[in-house]
Amino acid sequence: MERISRAQPGELRPDTDVFEEGYLDSFAAVEFIVALSEMFGVALDIADVSREMIATPEKATLLIEGRRQL
Repeated sequence: MERISRAQPGELRPDTDVFEEGYLDSFAAVEFIVALSEMFGVALDIADVSREMIATPEKATLLIEGRRQL
């Protein structure tokens, strides 16, 4: 997330809301979803991933873990 959000390494806590804190906007969110899909080899359709599903690093991790189990 740091690469896309321009956050400094270690700056984001697992519960940091990246939208409320200004780390991601809607354009960066799309880039983030694509990057997650490529990095972890999971199918993530942008239309199926809500803002809430990636609002925190912890939620994004749970999304990836859930998709990897399918």
